[in-house]
Amino acid sequence: MLRLAVATQTPLEALLIIDGNITVDQLPLLTGEIRRCRQRSATLILMLDGVAHIDPEGLALLQQWCARGVALRG
Repeated sequence: MLRLAVATQTPLEALLIIDGNITVDQLPLLTGEIRRCRQRSATLILMLDGVAHIDPEGLALLQQWCARGVALRG
């Protein structure tokens, strides 16, 4: 299960809190939310404190988003 919550969002920055497991079956949900946040804010921070597990596909997705300027915390 994956829970996503936008904690803050301004034109300058968005903070997306992620809880649960980042797995291949959750990637469409996560990708959609990341895209929505990036359309509305110049900077996106993913807060990963609540993430219990990331599978190889999830890790690859996070690496791709980091290469595009998304910041990871937690």
